[in-house]
Formats: sequence, structure tokens, C-alpha cells
Amino acid sequence: MITPADKGKIIVVIYNDEYSNKVHTFLSEHAIPNNRIFIDQKQIQKALHQCDLIIHKKQIKHLIQKNLSPPKLKALLKLHKPDIPIRPVIDNRNAPSYKIAKKLNDILKTLISCKPPYYLQLNKPCQ
Repeated sequence: MITPADKGKIIVVIYNDEYSNKVHTFLSEHAIPNNRIFIDQKQIQKALHQCDLIIHKKQIKHLIQKNLSPPKLKALLKLHKPDIPIRPVIDNRNAPSYKIAKKLNDILKTLISCKPPYYLQLNKPCQ
């Protein structure tokens, strides 16, 4: 298998079995329950319906991810570390929180770029 390294523009040639073993070892150490993606989706839907002051109700149906799937993992090899561990690179575009995170990022960008000082308070429920 030919794969890019973690740092630099280096290409690594590694046996498929060795690469698979490194990925399986990483996943076994950092396991996430299978049903977690559906639990997250329900919590996000509930939060969206409660926070209609921030996001208009007509936008909510577009912000809910329809094609849920676990994120894809790509492993880059850390050649500069002993035992050559992997650095996980995760594609979250199908994750439940992707669209809402993108929308909130746009909202925050507009607030931060404004001239008057704005302050954000975290960990408070929407009213």
C-alpha cells in the first residue's frame, strides 16, 4: 500500500496487513458505540427545535442530516514517532452535526466581524 506520511511530503510504502493492524489497533483503543450517531442526531434535532431565535424554523429541515453514516477514517503514519503510530484523519461531512456546525460558524463570523463589541455566553440553554 502507498500512503502519505503525517508530516512533510513523504510517501510511505507499507504492507496492507501492517496498515490494517495499525488501524484496527487504533479503533479498538478508541471505540465509539455504534448507536452514538443516532443519539447525536436526536439531540441535535431537539436542540434545533428549541432554539428558534437563532435559526429560523424553515431552515431546520435543511440543517438535519438525512444520510447518516459513520465518519470515514483515513490513517496517516507518524514516521517521526517510535512504533510508527497513526494520525487519524476523519471525514465528518455525513456526521449529524456537520450542517449545523457550518451554519453556526457562519452566524458567529457575522457577529465577530461587526464593529460593536459582542460577547458570547456558552453553556446557557436557548430560550
